Amino acid sequence: MKNPLKSALRKIIESCGYRIFPKDRFYENFVPYNRYGTDFIHYLRHFVEIDKVNVCIDVGANRGQTARYFSNAFPSAEIFSCEPVSSTYALLVKNTAELGRVKTFNLALGSKSGSAVINLANDDQLNSLVSDSSSGETKAGRQETIKVKTLDAMMVEEGIQHVNLLKTDTEGFDLEVLRGASSALAQKRVERTDQYGGGCD
Repeated sequence: MKNPLKSALRKIIESCGYRIFPKDRFYENFVPYNRYGTDFIHYLRHFVEIDKVNVCIDVGANRGQTARYFSNAFPSAEIFSCEPVSSTYALLVKNTAELGRVKTFNLALGSKSGSAVINLANDDQLNSLVSDSSSGETKAGRQETIKVKTLDAMMVEEGIQHVNLLKTDTEGFDLEVLRGASSALAQKRVERTDQYGGGCD
Protein backbone atom coordinates (compact mmCIF):
# COMPACT_ATOMS: atom_id res chain seq x y z
CA MET A 1 0.00 0.00 0.00
CA LYS A 2 1.32 3.41 -0.96
CA ASN A 3 2.20 5.87 1.77
CA PRO A 4 0.15 9.04 0.98
CA LEU A 5 2.73 11.28 2.66
CA LYS A 6 5.55 9.82 0.55
CA SER A 7 3.45 10.14 -2.60
CA ALA A 8 2.70 13.80 -1.87
CA LEU A 9 6.36 14.50 -1.15
CA ARG A 10 7.42 12.77 -4.35
CA LYS A 11 5.00 14.91 -6.38
CA ILE A 12 6.34 18.11 -4.82
CA ILE A 13 9.93 17.10 -5.57
CA GLU A 14 9.13 16.09 -9.17
CA SER A 15 7.29 19.39 -9.74
CA CYS A 16 10.63 21.07 -9.01
CA GLY A 17 12.36 19.05 -11.72
CA TYR A 18 13.90 16.30 -9.60
CA ARG A 19 13.15 12.63 -9.08
CA ILE A 20 13.82 10.15 -6.27
CA PHE A 21 15.16 6.70 -7.20
CA PRO A 22 15.65 3.59 -5.07
CA LYS A 23 19.28 3.28 -4.01
CA ASP A 24 19.85 0.09 -6.00
CA ARG A 25 18.63 1.80 -9.22
CA PHE A 26 20.26 5.18 -8.67
CA TYR A 27 23.14 4.87 -11.13
CA GLU A 28 20.98 3.24 -13.80
CA ASN A 29 18.50 6.14 -13.73
CA PHE A 30 20.78 9.01 -12.87
CA VAL A 31 23.04 8.92 -15.93
CA PRO A 32 20.45 9.90 -18.60
CA TYR A 33 18.47 12.14 -16.27
CA ASN A 34 18.41 15.91 -16.49
CA ARG A 35 16.54 18.77 -14.84
CA TYR A 36 13.35 18.01 -16.74
CA GLY A 37 13.54 14.22 -16.64
CA THR A 38 13.86 11.50 -19.25
CA ASP A 39 10.10 11.12 -19.61
CA PHE A 40 8.47 13.33 -22.26
CA ILE A 41 5.45 14.24 -20.15
CA HIS A 42 7.65 14.94 -17.12
CA TYR A 43 9.64 17.27 -19.40
CA LEU A 44 6.55 18.90 -20.88
CA ARG A 45 5.00 19.72 -17.50
CA HIS A 46 7.66 22.42 -17.07
CA PHE A 47 6.39 24.27 -20.16
CA VAL A 48 2.63 23.72 -20.14
CA GLU A 49 0.00 23.19 -17.48
CA ILE A 50 -1.05 19.55 -17.85
CA ASP A 51 -4.69 20.24 -16.91
CA LYS A 52 -4.92 22.94 -19.59
CA VAL A 53 -3.97 20.58 -22.44
CA ASN A 54 -7.35 20.16 -24.13
CA VAL A 55 -6.48 18.93 -27.65
CA CYS A 56 -3.71 16.61 -28.85
CA ILE A 57 -3.31 15.58 -32.48
CA ASP A 58 -1.52 12.24 -32.86
CA VAL A 59 -0.25 11.92 -36.45
CA GLY A 60 1.14 8.52 -37.32
CA ALA A 61 -0.75 6.92 -34.45
CA ASN A 62 0.32 3.35 -35.32
CA ARG A 63 -1.34 0.91 -32.89
CA GLY A 64 -2.34 3.53 -30.31
CA GLN A 65 0.77 3.64 -28.13
CA THR A 66 0.89 7.45 -28.05
CA ALA A 67 -2.88 7.81 -27.77
CA ARG A 68 -2.90 5.68 -24.63
CA TYR A 69 0.08 7.58 -23.24
CA PHE A 70 -1.52 10.98 -23.89
CA SER A 71 -4.86 9.84 -22.49
CA ASN A 72 -3.16 8.91 -19.23
CA ALA A 73 -0.93 12.01 -19.12
CA PHE A 74 -3.48 14.68 -20.06
CA PRO A 75 -6.69 14.10 -18.08
CA SER A 76 -8.65 16.87 -19.83
CA ALA A 77 -7.51 16.30 -23.40
CA GLU A 78 -9.35 15.12 -26.48
CA ILE A 79 -6.94 13.07 -28.57
CA PHE A 80 -7.34 12.88 -32.35
CA SER A 81 -5.34 9.91 -33.65
CA CYS A 82 -4.62 9.49 -37.37
CA GLU A 83 -3.39 6.19 -38.83
CA PRO A 84 -3.64 5.60 -42.60
CA VAL A 85 -2.88 1.88 -43.04
CA SER A 86 -6.06 -0.20 -42.72
CA SER A 87 -4.61 -3.17 -40.82
CA THR A 88 -2.74 -0.95 -38.35
CA TYR A 89 -5.78 1.29 -37.99
CA ALA A 90 -7.84 -1.73 -36.91
CA LEU A 91 -5.35 -2.29 -34.08
CA LEU A 92 -5.49 1.40 -33.15
CA VAL A 93 -9.29 1.19 -32.83
CA LYS A 94 -9.06 -2.00 -30.78
CA ASN A 95 -6.34 -0.67 -28.46
CA THR A 96 -8.14 2.61 -27.73
CA ALA A 97 -11.73 1.35 -27.67
CA GLU A 98 -12.14 1.93 -23.93
CA LEU A 99 -10.63 5.43 -24.04
CA GLY A 100 -13.57 7.79 -24.44
CA ARG A 101 -11.45 10.85 -25.19
CA VAL A 102 -9.62 9.25 -28.13
CA LYS A 103 -11.11 9.75 -31.59
CA THR A 104 -9.56 7.74 -34.44
CA PHE A 105 -9.21 8.55 -38.13
CA ASN A 106 -8.21 6.15 -40.92
CA LEU A 107 -6.12 8.68 -42.85
CA ALA A 108 -2.77 10.42 -43.13
CA LEU A 109 -2.21 14.13 -42.70
CA GLY A 110 -0.26 15.85 -45.47
CA SER A 111 0.20 19.04 -47.47
CA LYS A 112 -2.94 18.51 -49.56
CA SER A 113 -6.13 16.50 -49.29
CA GLY A 114 -6.69 13.56 -51.60
CA SER A 115 -5.18 10.09 -51.84
CA ALA A 116 -1.65 8.69 -51.88
CA VAL A 117 0.21 5.39 -52.06
CA ILE A 118 2.01 4.33 -48.88
CA ASN A 119 4.89 1.87 -48.79
CA LEU A 120 4.33 -0.95 -46.31
CA ALA A 121 7.22 -2.30 -44.26
CA ASN A 122 7.62 -5.56 -42.38
CA ASP A 123 7.56 -3.47 -39.20
CA ASP A 124 4.35 -1.40 -39.33
CA GLN A 125 6.06 1.45 -37.46
CA LEU A 126 8.18 1.98 -40.60
CA ASN A 127 5.31 2.32 -43.10
CA SER A 128 6.02 5.50 -45.04
CA LEU A 129 4.79 7.86 -47.72
CA VAL A 130 8.44 8.62 -48.51
CA SER A 131 9.54 6.15 -51.18
CA ASP A 132 13.13 5.60 -50.01
CA SER A 133 12.56 5.78 -46.22
CA SER A 134 12.88 2.04 -45.57
CA SER A 135 15.94 -0.10 -46.09
CA GLY A 136 15.83 -3.29 -48.15
CA GLU A 137 15.59 -5.30 -44.94
CA THR A 138 12.44 -3.55 -43.76
CA LYS A 139 10.50 -3.07 -47.01
CA ALA A 140 7.69 -5.57 -47.45
CA GLY A 141 7.31 -4.87 -51.17
CA ARG A 142 3.67 -3.96 -50.71
CA GLN A 143 1.71 -0.73 -51.04
CA GLU A 144 -1.72 0.58 -50.09
CA THR A 145 -3.73 3.52 -51.38
CA ILE A 146 -4.72 5.71 -48.47
CA LYS A 147 -6.74 8.83 -47.74
CA VAL A 148 -4.85 12.07 -47.03
CA LYS A 149 -6.20 15.24 -45.45
CA THR A 150 -4.61 18.51 -44.37
CA LEU A 151 -4.60 19.43 -40.70
CA ASP A 152 -6.25 22.73 -41.61
CA ALA A 153 -9.18 20.83 -43.19
CA MET A 154 -9.40 18.40 -40.30
CA MET A 155 -9.55 21.24 -37.77
CA VAL A 156 -12.43 22.84 -39.68
CA GLU A 157 -14.34 19.57 -40.02
CA GLU A 158 -13.89 18.60 -36.38
CA GLY A 159 -14.49 22.09 -35.00
CA ILE A 160 -11.01 22.26 -33.44
CA GLN A 161 -10.15 25.83 -32.54
CA HIS A 162 -6.78 25.29 -30.88
CA VAL A 163 -4.25 22.45 -30.69
CA ASN A 164 -2.13 22.25 -27.56
CA LEU A 165 0.13 19.48 -28.86
CA LEU A 166 0.70 18.27 -32.43
CA LYS A 167 2.77 15.08 -32.40
CA THR A 168 4.05 13.66 -35.69
CA ASP A 169 5.78 10.35 -36.23
CA THR A 170 5.52 9.79 -39.97
CA GLU A 171 8.85 8.33 -41.14
CA GLY A 172 10.09 11.40 -43.02
CA PHE A 173 6.72 12.91 -43.96
CA ASP A 174 6.56 15.37 -41.05
CA LEU A 175 7.29 18.49 -43.13
CA GLU A 176 4.32 17.68 -45.38
CA VAL A 177 2.12 17.45 -42.30
CA LEU A 178 3.22 20.93 -41.22
CA ARG A 179 2.67 22.32 -44.72
CA GLY A 180 -0.91 21.15 -44.45
CA ALA A 181 -1.24 23.11 -41.22
CA SER A 182 -0.01 26.40 -42.69
CA SER A 183 -3.18 28.32 -41.86
CA ALA A 184 -3.38 27.04 -38.28
CA LEU A 185 0.31 27.70 -37.72
CA ALA A 186 0.08 31.22 -39.16
CA GLN A 187 -2.86 31.98 -36.89
CA LYS A 188 -0.95 30.51 -33.90
CA ARG A 189 -3.67 27.94 -33.33
CA VAL A 190 -1.09 25.18 -32.83
CA GLU A 191 0.68 25.69 -29.53
CA ARG A 192 3.41 23.06 -29.68
CA THR A 193 4.67 20.58 -32.27
CA ASP A 194 6.83 17.56 -31.67
CA GLN A 195 8.33 14.97 -34.01
CA TYR A 196 8.21 12.23 -31.48
CA GLY A 197 7.78 8.52 -31.33
CA GLY A 198 10.01 6.29 -29.27
CA GLY A 199 9.25 7.62 -25.82
CA CYS A 200 5.57 6.94 -26.21
CA ASP A 201 5.86 3.29 -27.11
